[in-house]
This record gives sequence, structure tokens and C-alpha cells, in this order.
Amino acid sequence: MSKRNAPTFAALLTAAILLLPGGRAAAANVTWAGGVNGTWDTSTANWNDGVGAVAYTDGTPGDAVNFVGGLNRTIALASTYTPASIGFNNALGTDFAFSGGGISGSGALSKAGAGDAIFVNSTSFAGYSGAIGVTGGRLLRQQDSGTGSFGNGTITLDGGTLGVKFTGGWAGTTTIANPISVTVNGGSITGLYNDGNYASYSGGIALAGGSTLNLDATGNAGNEYALYLGAMTLAGDATIKRNFTDTFLYGGVDGRRKVWFNGAITG
Repeated sequence: MSKRNAPTFAALLTAAILLLPGGRAAAANVTWAGGVNGTWDTSTANWNDGVGAVAYTDGTPGDAVNFVGGLNRTIALASTYTPASIGFNNALGTDFAFSGGGISGSGALSKAGAGDAIFVNSTSFAGYSGAIGVTGGRLLRQQDSGTGSFGNGTITLDGGTLGVKFTGGWAGTTTIANPISVTVNGGSITGLYNDGNYASYSGGIALAGGSTLNLDATGNAGNEYALYLGAMTLAGDATIKRNFTDTFLYGGVDGRRKVWFNGAITG
């Protein structure tokens, strides 16, 4: 072989390091298809890389994962994974729910589309530090008590909703401690209540000038529920708007549905 036709060092390095045994580059961009089952692991071909069905490949980081539609959208994580990024663009009614395992690393998480992305409390975000952006639909933590944070990165609401979903009984409080930033496009925080539960957003909330933060809550007609909010910083003519009624009657007794401001409000 002549020197002119010899492969370059860069080409050899790419072939030797970047390609995995299956012939697919590490940190590929894959989309959930769910054609086999609802398991997210590293051996089941539940994903599509634009060519065909593949398994997820983990690493530092692993594949960039996307959720748009597909089958088996109630997904069980078999372990803790470190995706390069997590992207949702799921339509209304095309919801995804995750349980087990965990999400780690610093890859960004984005939520677009009108559907829900629900992470049950059994999915850990303890090792996650990525930035989170919510431009559409709802990003929800399903948890009846304790810390329900999505790691420790800032959550930016840019037209979407961040919330806690409860399924258990009376007097559970779930806390999301991530800092929250609200852009001029606004956003919402919510509690989806079952039986007298409390959602706490303790990490501080910063509202951009001209933004509106909607405070929403839904629950059983006869139950008390509350939103607890940490320190808030309001720029310009930012607005906070509560969208649920204050009082209700239970057995003839006047009850309350509350918004508690547990930190300083500045701006």
C-alpha cells in the first residue's frame, strides 16, 4: 500500500474507538419505539436509531434518548443510566411514565409537546445535574412524600408545567428543591392531589420581566390541598396567578386550599 493510500491515524482511531461491537457509534441519537416491551436496558432493541431497531447504549455519556410515541410507554428502567440528553416531544394523550432505576450525569432534559412525562419516585435523580427545560405539556414527579427533586439543576419553565402527582392518602408532602426559572413565555407549577396532600417547591423561583407563573391544583372535591413556595424573585411586571378556589365544604365544615409563601419575595 502506498503512503498516499494509507488510512490516516484519525480514521484508524475512529474505527478502533468510536465504533462499538454492534457497528453503531457511541452516543447515538435514538428514539423510543417500545417494539419488544416496556424495559429500558442495554440489551433489548426497544429503540430506533433511524436505520432500525437497536438497544440503548450507556456510557459517559450514553445515547441521546428521545420520546415521541411508540408502544409500551410505561417504561421500567433496569438500572441507572447516563444519557447524553433526554428529549420529549409527545402529543396530548401520548404520555410516558417511568419507574425504577435512575437518571445520572449532566445531559439536558427537555419537555415539549402537550403530553405528560411522569417519573415515579422509584426512579432516582440523585446523581443528575443537568439543566431542564419545559416548553410544553407537563413534567411530573409521582410521589406521595419526601424529596421528589429532578437532581439539582435549574428547571426553566418556558410555556410548560412542572408538577407533583399524588396517589396516596392524607398529609403527604413532596418537595421539589430544584431552582425554578420562568421565562417571558410563562409557565405553571401544579399539584395533582388525591387526598389532602401538599406539594412544596423550595428551591426558589425567579420570574423574568413580563412573565406569568400560574399556580394550579386539582384534586378530590372534598379535600384540602396546598402549594408551598420558596423564595421568589420577580423582575419587571412579572405576575403570579392562582387558578384554583380557596375554600370548600367537607361535612359542612369550611376547609382551605392554600398557597404558602415560605420565603422572601423580592423584585
